[in-house]
Amino acid sequence: MIYNDRTLTIIDYESEQIANLTLPDGLVAIAFSAGYDSTALFYTICQYITDLNLESRITILPVHHWYSSQIDMFDKCEFIIEQIKKRYPNITIEETEVYFDNTLYANQRNLHKVYWKDLFQRYPDIQYLVKGKMSGPPKEVIDSWPDGWWHFDWQNVLKSPPEYEYDGNVKHYHPFFNIDKRITKRIFDYLDIPKVVYNTIRACEVDYGFMRREEYRHTPYFLEKPCEGCLPCLQKKWAFGEF
Repeated sequence: MIYNDRTLTIIDYESEQIANLTLPDGLVAIAFSAGYDSTALFYTICQYITDLNLESRITILPVHHWYSSQIDMFDKCEFIIEQIKKRYPNITIEETEVYFDNTLYANQRNLHKVYWKDLFQRYPDIQYLVKGKMSGPPKEVIDSWPDGWWHFDWQNVLKSPPEYEYDGNVKHYHPFFNIDKRITKRIFDYLDIPKVVYNTIRACEVDYGFMRREEYRHTPYFLEKPCEGCLPCLQKKWAFGEF
């Protein structure tokens, strides 16, 4: 991690990837799913604030989108945030904003817009809504996965999100927009994110049905071990070396 004034540059020499993070003073909202990417982002932002002595100038507002199919995720979210607060006690982290969603996955995009609009109406001082959106793995990696991922939209998997998006006056910021999960792994290692946090996170999204094995197509979300067939499972195996 290298700093140039208010810009943090994260370089992964092994995968030849670079990400930059620049935050303004004021209230910064973090879209926090309690997954690997958003956890790496949360820790990175806190390290950024600490390294630049910005504790009195930046306040964090976690925002958690809680899906009915992932009923335990809010507890995981709050546990991870408590671990972050212990590590960075001088950073002001507001109480988590929670949006509950019991809709089908296909309807979530429209609901997100409603939620974000409501959030910015109630918190007009938010400077950015920061998200951990990333690029997908290289196409040759996806092509090597079982069944060729015939059911998945290749373009959506592979394309990078824009660095900034605007939804009305809402500014969404994707500092990881041009990198993939290999950087997530490097951040976990570099910042020495505790094993208790790593073990709390569940990558598996078996409930979404993006399965390569028919026997998992209608499996309840709560599995004793990862399904090893959904997109998040395959991406975690690729980046972290384990399911």
